[in-house]
Amino acid sequence: MIREAYILEKLHENTTKMPRQKQGNADLITFISMGEVEKARRDLQLSQIDEANFSDAEIVLAIQQQKEVNASTIVPVVLDWLVEANFIVSGSQAAAFIRKDGKHAVEGFQYQTIGEMDFDAQGNYYLVVASSQRKKMESIYKVYTNGEIRELVIDN
Repeated sequence: MIREAYILEKLHENTTKMPRQKQGNADLITFISMGEVEKARRDLQLSQIDEANFSDAEIVLAIQQQKEVNASTIVPVVLDWLVEANFIVSGSQAAAFIRKDGKHAVEGFQYQTIGEMDFDAQGNYYLVVASSQRKKMESIYKVYTNGEIRELVIDN
């Protein structure tokens, strides 16, 4: 009994003498139900945003941000993401995007989108033709919806 009391006393001394380490802040883990995810997907569909472009993890992140800003749906959060990522949603935006781009824009060229949105391994894109008074087709560009521009090679 005396030995046990001595061990407990030494243990207490050791724990009180040990320096306390500074504790950091922790984030509270919140769980989002799949029902909430499906409701958010329906909200995106009703707003005519293709919800198939977003993974469940991205939807969960959007729901968390929706709660932070007290929005009624995730639509404003997703729209902010699309605007920040220079998301191009129409052919006219693709042509305007090249005109504003310093690397690919050429003074005196006209840029026109041909066809509808298409896709390849890098993502969805619009084809934009650059023409001048000298040539009907100077260059062709793939303008991806994420803002990436790739010039295609033309053999004349």
